Amino acid sequence: MVRFLRKRGKLPSEHDDHTPADDPDTEQPSLLQTLGAAAVQGRIALGPKAGSYVARLGRRSDRDGEFRRAALCADVDGFSMHAGVCIPEGATDRREKLCRYAARPPVIHDRMSLTDDGKVIYRFRRKWADGSTAVVLDPLTLIERLAALIPRPRVHLTTYHGVFAPAASYAPYRACAAGAPL
Repeated sequence: MVRFLRKRGKLPSEHDDHTPADDPDTEQPSLLQTLGAAAVQGRIALGPKAGSYVARLGRRSDRDGEFRRAALCADVDGFSMHAGVCIPEGATDRREKLCRYAARPPVIHDRMSLTDDGKVIYRFRRKWADGSTAVVLDPLTLIERLAALIPRPRVHLTTYHGVFAPAASYAPYRACAAGAPL
């Protein structure tokens, strides 16, 4: 992944003496990129508290040792990979459950509540590994997080692979359009 990002110019090459922030010719990240980066890091992007962490309810201040990952999970160079889900052939109920999980909405209204001082509490479905049960956001930070979910303009949200890919050598829909049988 790091090689791919370097090839695309998103990370400096190994031979560069400077970071992109030191380069005056490097473009500043867009607001959408800044909001997305802050959301991933659990920080506030804008306003007087920019850069500080978002408050969480139930979070332990002391860690009980190092967090242990499950089997087939990895966290290397800031990237995490979870390959522990395997669905056997014919298990349509498990496949449906995985699809429902992947297609779930990003925000569930029933988990949100408003405090007396105007902050928003968003409760998690389950307790996190660090003990957190909810996150407390001020209205501006909530809008930041919602804006980070908006896809970039002119980006394809659906990608087709295999015979349905745009450059596939055999595509059934093209064969049907030409009158050939499948």
